[in-house]
Amino acid sequence: MLFLIDCVLLAKLKAKTWFLRRHPKILDFKFVDKIKKQDKANAIISYIENDFTDIEYNRWSQLFDSVPEPLSLAEINNYIKEQTNVLLASDAFFPYRDSIDKASQIGVKYVVQPGGSIADKSVITACNEYNMVMVNSNIRLFHH
Repeated sequence: MLFLIDCVLLAKLKAKTWFLRRHPKILDFKFVDKIKKQDKANAIISYIENDFTDIEYNRWSQLFDSVPEPLSLAEINNYIKEQTNVLLASDAFFPYRDSIDKASQIGVKYVVQPGGSIADKSVITACNEYNMVMVNSNIRLFHH
């Protein structure tokens, strides 16, 4: 069973990867000539994830004129903190504040949700604590 917090954690991971694709170190990559666009995109994702087998790393490193140094955890965290004005939308209500807590870690400032949970008060409180604007659409698109 997939819970809403799992969906927010997946969205957080996707957003983090999206942001890091525009990190200055990545924008300065020097690929060898005649690399296909998809191979460049895959190389960037592999760099961000930094989860290589030895064989993958050897193949990956051949894509560059000079192999890029890995991003440090501090570089990643500082760059992610610079991201603001992110919107989080859900087609179902947020049943707990945990989703808002996690969303705050990737610069979410706006939340759109249908509302209607018995936990709306704690979700609103969490949004207020993080200075997020929350809008209740009153339209629930997720149905059981």
